[in-house]
Amino acid sequence: MKKIVIFAVLFLAMYSGYAQNNINNYKYVIVPNSYKFLNSANEYRLNELTKFLFEKYNFVTFMENDAFPDEVISNGCLALRANVLDDSGFFKTILKIELKNCKGDIVYTTLEGISREKDRAVAYNLALRGASKSLDGLNYSYAPDANQIIIPSETTRAQEQINSLKKEIETLREEKITGVETTETPQTNRNVLKKSVPLQTVIKATDSASLYAQEIPNGYRVVDETSMVVFTLWQSNLKDVFIVKDNNAIVYKEAGLWIYSSVVKGKTVSKIMSLHF
Repeated sequence: MKKIVIFAVLFLAMYSGYAQNNINNYKYVIVPNSYKFLNSANEYRLNELTKFLFEKYNFVTFMENDAFPDEVISNGCLALRANVLDDSGFFKTILKIELKNCKGDIVYTTLEGISREKDRAVAYNLALRGASKSLDGLNYSYAPDANQIIIPSETTRAQEQINSLKKEIETLREEKITGVETTETPQTNRNVLKKSVPLQTVIKATDSASLYAQEIPNGYRVVDETSMVVFTLWQSNLKDVFIVKDNNAIVYKEAGLWIYSSVVKGKTVSKIMSLHF
């Protein structure tokens, strides 16, 4: 019996050490705006409380809709995603906090926080605070891991697209000033910059159908009048400039108009959209 107890203690010590070292490799924690077991975003202010509790134990924490640091945008694997699990029964409220990495792997799960309070708001608050006490034992302190595998997130891919398309944005702005469309022969364009051509010659087509932007984390979902999703926009670091998900294209605002601009076979093709935010 003593051997079993000793083995269990050693196992728990090893597991605790592994979890601590693993978590220390992550610099940030991102808390969602809502949990599945709640009826609305931040109900009972539980999501805000989660952020507060992580910060209490030295984690740099952001809500899902906060503006992230540049290094999180360029490398989403620096952050862990927090979630709260509800294992409540009829007579008691039971919550656990779970942390996942950018691959969706569970990195750490706290012990259960339990409350027998009948008032749900009070019970959730006490249970979450109870679960968070496990974080105290981790003695978290960020320590970069040189061997950490980096897997780009959707936000990272969007940032990569931003970097690759910034040159296209500047080129397109020059086109509007000169009225000259980009081709695969830049030298020819430079020889005719003195010509002044109306902007309408650059715009290849105009979408008359109305589109509507619905806000989502880090961007917008664009739907048509039948609520069908047309495409998704990721936010960029530039004002009124969005990256079109899974397309070599951007959407930006110019002179009060929303323009969809894509690069096709080395040429910039643009069209005006009836887009409403």
